[in-house]
Formats: sequence, structure tokens, C-alpha cells
Amino acid sequence: MKVSLSDEAIDDARAAADWYIDQGASAAADVFFDDIERSIRLLLRHPRIGTPGVAGTRSLRLQTFPHSLVYRVAGEIVRVIAVSAHRRRPGYWLGRR
Repeated sequence: MKVSLSDEAIDDARAAADWYIDQGASAAADVFFDDIERSIRLLLRHPRIGTPGVAGTRSLRLQTFPHSLVYRVAGEIVRVIAVSAHRRRPGYWLGRR
């Protein structure tokens, strides 16, 4: 099993980390990335663990932060298409691959 992150998912994660940094919480930004990495490791072991969503997606909540990894499973590939903040408009990532 392999994990692939879309450029947009990487941008989502960076934007969230930047927000924490702008709030004076640089350490939280580091922990945020750790949380993403921990969730990706979980997906490698259990790719169908996330809650089924629209357009063949699944969603896995991060353990510590109010974000979810939105992803699709295709064969041996887990494709993360968004690191979605829970406060954002649902489904904003629908056109992503």
C-alpha cells in the first residue's frame, strides 16, 4: 500500500500550519504535521478505516486537530485529496483528484 498526497492537500496542510504559526503557536504547527503523519501511517495499515463520503471518498479525522484527511483508495494507492478543516465549507474539494 502506498500513500500519495495531491498538491492541493499539501497546500491545505501548509495553510493550516501557517495559521497556527500566525497565532503564535509554532509548536502546534509541528504537532499538526505529526498528527497528519500518524494518520497516514494508520491509512497504510487500514485504508478503509475512514468514514465513506461522496464521490468515492473516505474521511479520517485527525486525532488532535479539527481536520480530516479526505482520500480515495484505488488498488494499492491511497490518494489524499484534502486536509480539510472542519470549519470549511463541506465538499470544497469535490473536483480534486
